[in-house]
Amino acid sequence: MDKIESRAEPVPIVAEGAQTAGQGVPQQDSPKTQSEQAVERSFGEFLAHRRKDLGLTQEQLGQKLFVGESAVSKWENNKTKPSIDVLKDLATVLQVSIDELVSASIDKQRVVDKQDAKKYRRIKSAYNIFILGSFGLALLVCLIVNLAVAHTLSWFFVVLCALLVASSLLIAPQFYRCKKRLFVPLGFLGSLLLLLGVTALYNGGDRRWFFVASCSLLLAYMIVFAPFWLGCKQCPSVLKKNKAIFCVLADILMLLLLLGVVYAVDGEHATNWLVTIALPIVGLAAIPIGLTVWVVVYTKWNKCIKAGLLILLWLTVASVNDWVNQRLGAESKNAVFWRADLTKWQGDIIANNVLLFVTLAAGLAALVCLVVGIVQIRQKRKSASVQTK
Repeated sequence: MDKIESRAEPVPIVAEGAQTAGQGVPQQDSPKTQSEQAVERSFGEFLAHRRKDLGLTQEQLGQKLFVGESAVSKWENNKTKPSIDVLKDLATVLQVSIDELVSASIDKQRVVDKQDAKKYRRIKSAYNIFILGSFGLALLVCLIVNLAVAHTLSWFFVVLCALLVASSLLIAPQFYRCKKRLFVPLGFLGSLLLLLGVTALYNGGDRRWFFVASCSLLLAYMIVFAPFWLGCKQCPSVLKKNKAIFCVLADILMLLLLLGVVYAVDGEHATNWLVTIALPIVGLAAIPIGLTVWVVVYTKWNKCIKAGLLILLWLTVASVNDWVNQRLGAESKNAVFWRADLTKWQGDIIANNVLLFVTLAAGLAALVCLVVGIVQIRQKRKSASVQTK
């Protein structure tokens, strides 16, 4: 036991300059200050307190650390301190961190964090049990009722797919260790498409609506999630740098696909509306959207100039809207500012007059933004020239 106990014996510390030339005998340590003695006393008291809290005797603690009972007694009486290689095992046995053991005090924040983590795990487990139990009970009831009424499984699969949709948002995200913003939307999309497909098979009849609904869902997903997907780390740098323009192109392509599917599903074509109406509208709408992306993302003008250009751009779009409708053969009853008559304030003329004032106000705001932006650019150039001189 004496050999085991020797592991905990302190290594004598020789103060700098304690050895003289030609002598290898260390001098005695300088007397400890009152604060150092207080720290040592607190370490021993802390050790004894933690040992008693865990219900361990000095002998039991020594056996766990492979040291003798006398070594533990010396630690608690502040006669010696454990060696560095014992500290880690001692902290593990006492269920504290090494920092807490060295400072002889419990890290209350660490204890609170551990308690919160345990509480969160318990709540998470209870939540999963409740959700899975509820879904399992619902499936069991639907299975029994479907078999009892129809003597076969039919609408049960619709309920099953609906619960899969809910699970893709409530349960599945907990199992994604990485790339959650990619896998969670894709899982939800896949479950929705599965639900639409099963519903189409169960209802029978004309199932062509499934393709229109699926394309509409894909278009909505492309509009909402494409900016996030193109910004992930795995995307090529070309897509990241031109994320805005690629998002617009993807949205336009999905819109064209949706229009094509609707045109194909529509059995009777009174007119070739896909070519004569839909495609021109999409093309014309893509022009201001593309210009907006170019002004906002790719130009280096200041914010005032960008705001003025965007106001002028969309004022132009709103102004030519009625003209485009006339060219496409569609009747438009929208208010237009060029039909305003300030001498008359009745009927449809009121809307035209109001739109005239709104247009003038927007144009004035655009002009002010442009002037302020140009002034800011000149001031910046002038200050830069002064600094260079």
